[in-house]
Amino acid sequence: MIVMKFGGSSVGALARVQTVARIIVHETEEKVVVLSAMSGVTDALLKAGSAAAAGTNYQTTYDEIIAKYRSLLEGLGAEERPRADARLTTLAEDLQEVLDAIAAFRFCITRMRDLLVSFGERMICALMPYFLRSLGAASHEVDARTLIVTDDHFGNARVLFGETEAKLAAWKKGLQDVPVITGFIAATSDGMTTTLDRGGSDYTATIIGSGIGAERVEIWTDVNGAMTADPRMIPAARVIDSLTYEEAAEMAYFGAKVLHPLTLLPVAKKKIPVVIKNTFEPHAPGTRISSTSPIVKGVVKTIATRTGLTLINLEGGAFSGHAGSAGKVFTALGRAGVNIIMISQGSSEQSICLVIQHTQNNTAISSLTKEFAREIEDGLMRIIMEENVCVVSVIGDGMKGTPGISGHVFGALGNTQINILAIAQGSSERSISAVITEADRAMALEVLHKEFIKIPLVPAAKKVWM
Repeated sequence: MIVMKFGGSSVGALARVQTVARIIVHETEEKVVVLSAMSGVTDALLKAGSAAAAGTNYQTTYDEIIAKYRSLLEGLGAEERPRADARLTTLAEDLQEVLDAIAAFRFCITRMRDLLVSFGERMICALMPYFLRSLGAASHEVDARTLIVTDDHFGNARVLFGETEAKLAAWKKGLQDVPVITGFIAATSDGMTTTLDRGGSDYTATIIGSGIGAERVEIWTDVNGAMTADPRMIPAARVIDSLTYEEAAEMAYFGAKVLHPLTLLPVAKKKIPVVIKNTFEPHAPGTRISSTSPIVKGVVKTIATRTGLTLINLEGGAFSGHAGSAGKVFTALGRAGVNIIMISQGSSEQSICLVIQHTQNNTAISSLTKEFAREIEDGLMRIIMEENVCVVSVIGDGMKGTPGISGHVFGALGNTQINILAIAQGSSERSISAVITEADRAMALEVLHKEFIKIPLVPAAKKVWM
């Protein structure tokens, strides 16, 4: 049995939904399907919810959302269309009630927001079985809230794997046709709707894959696989044919959009491979992610960048020789809910550099200023914030034990007059990261890709169907 997950761009319009249906039916193995909402719908639902809470017009956005899903009905025949229409109408009425409730209270708490955004996945998963049946495949919709159990951290819930895997094991025994499961959403043990963070449908797929003991999980998207760099910035970027779980996790963490950062956690421990495929070029081989992958010539497999960041530098005598000072930094930020992307500390203990999301700037500065108020007042510490920075990372398992890689990275950047603000390398030696300004990002990507990527071009696959 395999899991096939299709993203929002794959189901963004009628022709694309029909293509996805053909891909599913063409697959001869026993399968489970996971879908994201149609592209743009989650943002539209949030927009409607914000308008409702503000007491402004939300009906127009609601109508646009429903019209987008209703346009899919045109692809169904006389037998399936009335049933699909009735099912969509029921969900549309439920969505209207949620928006009306938000408007009445003039407030949208996070718990209500999770329920609101769930409709994007619920509507597409309600309709897809009708397309599969029209092609001769028995199918039914499945609400992931009946299978995946989380805590009550609404907006970014944590999966309770013990309860979830027990439910999935029991559910698998009764499977007879093709289930179409809602990505992104889940529920608490008492049935409250939760979400797995934006882009969490990938995570849904691997949670299910782990729970049912799938042979593999396929992530169908709009690119041919994981790339050696962002192809929008580096036209010469190439498809990577294979990655280890660890390499792919580093890529996701440092900004590659092809996978949600948590995707690989459920499957890595069970050594279930993940394959990234292109919905619009289904014949292409894609990228296989598993426990082993060949070391490539040049040892670096990809260059990733993470943007929208801020560098905070804490410097001064408060750190030198004072045990626990660094711990105070992390405790203060953790208490405030600030996520630290990268850390760098000089051996002189005179400074600590932290990289955070720019949206958390005010929270971080306020928390640190309060925590170190005395040190700042005594002139023992300064807090310096530099906005509009990014992290550029070179990634590859082959870097481990290979001398000279760090010097090569920093030399290449220095030779093009790119100023490095901070650096970091983990003990795994799988990645080397540098903080640079956003303005230098494009040049850094170009230079490092040219300098390090030695992966040969993957030959175009022959089109065998569709």
